[in-house]
Amino acid sequence: MKTGEFIRDLMSERGITARELSRRIGVSHVTIGKWLRNDFQPSGKNLETLAAFFSVTPAAIIFGETCHISPRLTEVSEDEIAIPVIDLRASCGYGLISPPVTQVRMFRATRAWLASRLMATANLSALRIITADGDSMAPGIHNGDFAFIDTTQLKINADALYALQYGGSIFIKRVMMKADGGVVLISDNERYPAQTIDDPESLRVVGRVVLVFNVREP
Repeated sequence: MKTGEFIRDLMSERGITARELSRRIGVSHVTIGKWLRNDFQPSGKNLETLAAFFSVTPAAIIFGETCHISPRLTEVSEDEIAIPVIDLRASCGYGLISPPVTQVRMFRATRAWLASRLMATANLSALRIITADGDSMAPGIHNGDFAFIDTTQLKINADALYALQYGGSIFIKRVMMKADGGVVLISDNERYPAQTIDDPESLRVVGRVVLVFNVREP
């Protein structure tokens, strides 16, 4: 489903018109019309405002039915944050075909605990948790570890760790930007060779990995 169709379905569920949506989120109805026709996609602050209005993630709006992250927003209170844990394993190896996924439970943490570990720019209301699979990102990320994903960061704009959809699979890889516009996908485990992607548009960014919670059995 394309972005415009997904927005139209959200409007239908709420029973509002384009002009009413324009008034409610402070965006011109002309712009909304272009979103609905898929002339271009919402981005930046407009994307965040639109997602917050419909109580879905920015990734859900951009990817529609192909989004592999639950559209439900993270529950944020004054003292505690409840982050959806998604029934999805992101490959830290050679790739896993991504099945339909569901939210399986909520991971609850205090604001103080998260603030001491997350980068300041992380969007708390758009965090999701997926599970790492494989050993290509060891020793930093091990099989079964939780990866906290900021689903508002849908563009590769810095050398960082990202969750990526590529060729029908979900990966967690370190991404290095190239001067010619391409990117290199890097595994921390030296047994796995780096992969150069000349056309970054072939990648779908699920989100930026902002925290890894190392799960260890006693």
